[in-house]
Amino acid sequence: MEAVATGAGGQAAGNYLVLAIAKIKKELSYIRHYKDIMKDLRKKHDELETLKLQIEGEVKAGERKREMIGPLFHDLLREAEEFLANDEWSDFMDENKIKEKDRCCFGLLHCNLIYRYLISRRATKKFEITKEKIKKMEDCNSRAVTLPGEPPKLGSMPTVHSKSLASRESTLNKTMEVLKDKEIRVIGIYGMGGVGKTTMIEEVARRAEADGSFKVLIAEISQAPDVLKIQQQIAERIPLKLQEHKSATERAREIHDKLMKLNHKNEDDRMSKKETRQVVVILDNMWKKLDLDSVGIPHDCKIVLTTRREHVCHDMEVDKKFELQGLNDAEATKLFLERARRPLDHDDGYKSVTEELVKKCGGLPLAIVTLANTLRDRNLLDWQYTAAHLRSSSSVRVGGTMEENVYSILKWSYNFISSEEMKKFFLLCCLFPLGLSIPIRDLMRYGAGLGLFQYMNSLSEAIEQAYSWAAELKSSSLLLEAEDEQHVKIHDVVREASMSIVVTGENIFQVGSFPRWIMEETFQTYTAISMTYVDNDMPLGQFEFPKLEILLLKGSQQSQVPNEFFQGMKSLKVLVISDMESQTLPSSITELKNLRTLHLEHCELSDISQITSLTNLLFLSLRESKIRELPKEFGNLGKLKVLDLTECSITENMPAGIIARLTKLEGLYMRSDKNLVVLSAENLVELKFLSYLNVLEMHVPSIHYLPENLLFPHLAQFSISISSTLFDTPFELHCYTPKLYYKLQECHHTKLLFLKTIDAGEPLKQCINCLLEEAEHLSLKRIRRLKNVVDSLDKDGFKKLKCLHVQDCHDMEYIVTASDLNEDGGAFPKLEYLTVRKKMDNLKAICHGPPPHHSFYHLKRLKLFGLSRLQNFWDDHDIHNNQPFFNEKLKFPSLEKLDITDVQGIEELWHLADVEEKDPAFPRLEYLRLSKLSKLRSIWRSNDIVIHQSFRNLKSLAVLRCPKLEVLCPFSVATSLKQLHTLTVYNSENMKEIIGKETEEMNNDIEMIIFPKLGNIKLHELPSLEFFFRKSIRLVFPSLESINCYYLKKFMTFVSSEYPGDSDTLFNDKIALPAIKRITLFEVDGLQEIWGNQLNATLFNKLERLDICFAKKVTKVFSLDAIKHMQNLKELQLRQFQLAEEFVELMEFYNDDVENSILLPQLRELIMDSFPRLKWIPWKKLALQNLRYLEISKINGLTSLFPVSVCMMLANLEALSVSDCLNMKEIVGEELGDTNTVEVKVVFPHLNSLTLGNLPAFQTLSTNNVIIGFPSIEKVAFHDFQTPIALDLLQRLQHVRELELRECESLSELFGLEGRAPTIPPRLRKLTLHAMPNLQSIPWMVFPTEKIRHISISSMDGLRFLFPASLSSEEFAHLVEIHIELCNCIERVLEDTSNNAALTTVVFPRVRIIKLYYLQNLRSFSSENYHALKFPSLEEVKIERCPNMKTFSYGSLIIQRPCKISIDWDIQKESSDLNEVIRDWREIRRRCESRFRDRRKNRWSLNGSDSLIGIISLCVILSS
Repeated sequence: MEAVATGAGGQAAGNYLVLAIAKIKKELSYIRHYKDIMKDLRKKHDELETLKLQIEGEVKAGERKREMIGPLFHDLLREAEEFLANDEWSDFMDENKIKEKDRCCFGLLHCNLIYRYLISRRATKKFEITKEKIKKMEDCNSRAVTLPGEPPKLGSMPTVHSKSLASRESTLNKTMEVLKDKEIRVIGIYGMGGVGKTTMIEEVARRAEADGSFKVLIAEISQAPDVLKIQQQIAERIPLKLQEHKSATERAREIHDKLMKLNHKNEDDRMSKKETRQVVVILDNMWKKLDLDSVGIPHDCKIVLTTRREHVCHDMEVDKKFELQGLNDAEATKLFLERARRPLDHDDGYKSVTEELVKKCGGLPLAIVTLANTLRDRNLLDWQYTAAHLRSSSSVRVGGTMEENVYSILKWSYNFISSEEMKKFFLLCCLFPLGLSIPIRDLMRYGAGLGLFQYMNSLSEAIEQAYSWAAELKSSSLLLEAEDEQHVKIHDVVREASMSIVVTGENIFQVGSFPRWIMEETFQTYTAISMTYVDNDMPLGQFEFPKLEILLLKGSQQSQVPNEFFQGMKSLKVLVISDMESQTLPSSITELKNLRTLHLEHCELSDISQITSLTNLLFLSLRESKIRELPKEFGNLGKLKVLDLTECSITENMPAGIIARLTKLEGLYMRSDKNLVVLSAENLVELKFLSYLNVLEMHVPSIHYLPENLLFPHLAQFSISISSTLFDTPFELHCYTPKLYYKLQECHHTKLLFLKTIDAGEPLKQCINCLLEEAEHLSLKRIRRLKNVVDSLDKDGFKKLKCLHVQDCHDMEYIVTASDLNEDGGAFPKLEYLTVRKKMDNLKAICHGPPPHHSFYHLKRLKLFGLSRLQNFWDDHDIHNNQPFFNEKLKFPSLEKLDITDVQGIEELWHLADVEEKDPAFPRLEYLRLSKLSKLRSIWRSNDIVIHQSFRNLKSLAVLRCPKLEVLCPFSVATSLKQLHTLTVYNSENMKEIIGKETEEMNNDIEMIIFPKLGNIKLHELPSLEFFFRKSIRLVFPSLESINCYYLKKFMTFVSSEYPGDSDTLFNDKIALPAIKRITLFEVDGLQEIWGNQLNATLFNKLERLDICFAKKVTKVFSLDAIKHMQNLKELQLRQFQLAEEFVELMEFYNDDVENSILLPQLRELIMDSFPRLKWIPWKKLALQNLRYLEISKINGLTSLFPVSVCMMLANLEALSVSDCLNMKEIVGEELGDTNTVEVKVVFPHLNSLTLGNLPAFQTLSTNNVIIGFPSIEKVAFHDFQTPIALDLLQRLQHVRELELRECESLSELFGLEGRAPTIPPRLRKLTLHAMPNLQSIPWMVFPTEKIRHISISSMDGLRFLFPASLSSEEFAHLVEIHIELCNCIERVLEDTSNNAALTTVVFPRVRIIKLYYLQNLRSFSSENYHALKFPSLEEVKIERCPNMKTFSYGSLIIQRPCKISIDWDIQKESSDLNEVIRDWREIRRRCESRFRDRRKNRWSLNGSDSLIGIISLCVILSS
């Protein structure tokens, strides 16, 4: 025994030694791998920063498109911003600091082992945290960033305001009514081209979204519907990211599933009800029937379509259609004169000619707007000449789809174009696919290839001219605004008319596929062809096109261009090929000797050597294409003026000598966010041979690559980054607004320079100095030894600089010194945007010394972020340290936006003078945002009540996380905020008042403060706030529409009242809110009374939504004085009134003259939750005829919800939810004191959703003599029921399509059958059962199984199977989806029949989706006793966390076509053999588990040499 014990002890000691050695080795690895650890951490830092900038860019892009951004993304960005701004990063990133601390042996050696050990441990932890944040952001970034905001414009004509046009308003109202009708699914709007259908449905979309009941998705269709394009448009609005490599069928399935979920998803805010929003898909401009299933639009969605052809409405089986006709004469005249900028009531010779012109337009808004814009600001003679011309012009009907008058008007507007070059420029727009945004850049290059810009002197001049023409054409309404200034759109009617115009002229265009019977002679007339896809059945190479000058070909992955394709196109000047995947270009391309412009975009080409023979080429674009290399013969293109390699992926490095031979090059575009185009030092040397270079975009990997004598004397536009890392996108320039960034990104006149990780202590090369002098936008990041921007980089003072961004420059002390800023405009004379951001530890001030009076005269935006030492904008040794950030001597006459975040040294922002200002310091300031200023004690310090004019134009004021701030602004400043629109104050712990008093003895003559334009107040997390203004003075908010108060523990009232009874009421006689529409009060703990008794009659008459939650001390919900004025209240939400005993005080309710009146006549939604003391709701005094949604919960004083007489008023009720009312016996109860026993029938005609939960005393829906009818009921949900559901209850719900039972934990049977025949609703389509652990089987005999389409079972631990063994093929014949989750006892989905003979084949004919999640004991879908299992329609199977599943079916499994199979993310594939896929998955799991066991075993086995090394290492550590 002793020997055994000794052996065991020795073994334990050995184990401890092994563990100790392993620990020591791990600790020593921190020293051994010190450099690798630091390097990896820096990489992760840059990776996180790049990912943050990418997401930030997508967020800003969404904001630019007016889309809502998911709050998760803002939280992630803020979290990443704070993480990266942490001062700890300087310990890992600052190489100078690291070298200094790494010294040892009195500074002689760089090998401090203790420092390396400690910093490596910290870096390893930081690495893991950074890695987690990157993973979190990547997971989030895999989803779409944006949530839908305002529906985007579809390229319609300038908006025709429907409210001013009675005919349009009438159609709009009818459409909205039909949209809300649940019986109508497809709505059609038809009418001739140009009548305003697109504008109409845009307004429908806007109103539907604003209504809150709909989620609108818009897609623009065309004559040749492109399913992939339609899917992409819908996906962007869902939002949903579609993978490009997936087929249209797969994408349709993803869209279908997402839309199905959206139809049952709560998208309202956290305090709103759990409601669903109906998905509405708008299909604009349909020409023929569209298969909705091919797109992925489910039948649950509503469809609104527009078309020119009425028969399309019939083909799409619309339920309701509207014809949109032209405007009447009065509306047309009004619209025409408004667009033409003529008075509506003057008769100065224009009246008669106006009538004639308007009549010629035929009531079509498109024609009216186009003609009016053409004649805008022209004299009477021009109007008369136009009328005469239109009177005598011959009309042509175009394909029977366009009115003759429209054609003649559009032709007249076309003829009014000022030059022939601009006409050809306009006609180029007709070659682009319908609905596509057209890049002005491409129009310029195509036009230049046709000779439209041959009189320009440079590329920049040609670009300016193209933008000028585009602007002029947009002003005449021939072209339309697109999503940004770099693109335009064209209306389909204008495009159609333009195509007919060229038919009669010299230019013959063909857009789309050729007719099959076209004559060969016709080809000889074409001058331009645009084909959306290359049609292999129509080999154009067989024919001659002697006049063809421009050809646009858009292909697909399967498209191949034959070698002889271009043989008959000798005159071709412009060729555009996009979306082609081919090894080589067609050999016949070498015959295009007259080609001037060649675009090969979004193509994959291994060999492009053929284009080197096109020696007359002027413009070449390989934008976003993938090629292997640029051939050495590329230099033969000696006439080339523009080479565009933007985002072009080139596998091989660019050969030397190519660029130098392109001596005529004026535009070189090599910008790439992914660093796809890498320039070598030899390539950069060649740039000096490009003496005509006018536009340059490129990334220089290292400053050392730049040659000494490289100059760019003629650059008119450039975007150049010089750094040692990937290209830093302009998103890094946080001083830019999203709109400004996109304007700069491809704008035609900007000069952007980005410098990163260079050493300012070394002499800068001449080319950088030249770029610094010319730059308009400059970004400096991680510039070492940079102490002063002006003194170090440009002693001339950046004469042209408009935007400066400085970040992570640790050595910088000042941006500029006062000596650089002289009265003659020394430094930054044109500076408009200044951003200084984080890791500027030595920055003392923006300016050193007092700047002259006119310094920063043009500065518009100033952003300061993450500056730990900054205390003053300028410092001077002559001033005291307690001076405010902005001294009174500083003037910013142009500043519009000021954003200061995380600047820890600021204690005071302004100290206002005690005299009235004659020269305001900030006269144009509109936006002020202060965040995370931990030492800020006052924003404005003022000792008098003089009105200050410096902030008279302030529109937005936001103060966040300023813990020491007690008063937002003094009285003297508040009275000057006449333009304030938005006031936001968040998370400031010591804020006591919004408006403070300068002195105790204020002038008593001041009776009120007016904020005439303030529209929104948000007060969040202010635990010390007591008053908006403590003094009893009248506060007037004539424009205020929204008040949001969250987590205000001490807040009692906005302003003190003179009436003692109203002193502690939130709204009293001293506050005026005539425009208020929404009030939200959430956890305002200080409230005792909300409503005063002496309220103005107009105080709440426009209020539409009221949300009050967690009113802990309120005893009365409403005062009568308040509620009787809420005539427009539509949504009322009241939660957590623990002490409230009355809805309205009974005594004042019956003593007032309101006894016979009706309250809340417009109420549509009512939610009341948690009123433990409430015993009565005055239903009879509430107008309930408009009520749509009613939710009552946790009101234990109610025994019935409402009496019979109230039910008669609920004709429009759509959803009813009653839960957690412990004494509720019935929904409809008897009238108080009524002894009548006559049977009464009550009908809820529109009720479609009923939810009942946790009602332990519940007995029935209504009393004995009341019969309730639900003709429209579709969904019924029961939750937390402790007794079986009575079948009598379901007998009244015969129309139910969806039944849900949840959290009925004590139920062992669903229904109380009591020996009676089953009477479950016969129309049931969806069954959901959740969290009923005692239920052992589902009584399928009571369900209409032949009708059910969706079954969802979850958390049902009592079930061992789902379907019985007696299942027949007729049962579940319409079942589409099976979803089983978290049912721990289920072993098989089909009941095991081991005791019975083998069953025949079981068929699920329509099952498309099977989802099996977290089923610990599931072994198979069916046992071996089943002969066969058939799924003829199966499309998708998802299996997750079912570890014991061995096979799907032991018998024969028949799946007719491959379906998508997903198992634990280990397997994602398509197959028709599900059993084999499961076997493969189990084999993968077995191998993984085996490798894990081996690694675990090896982890504890160390050989002798390892042990010796460990012991020696331990000794080294201990000795040190």
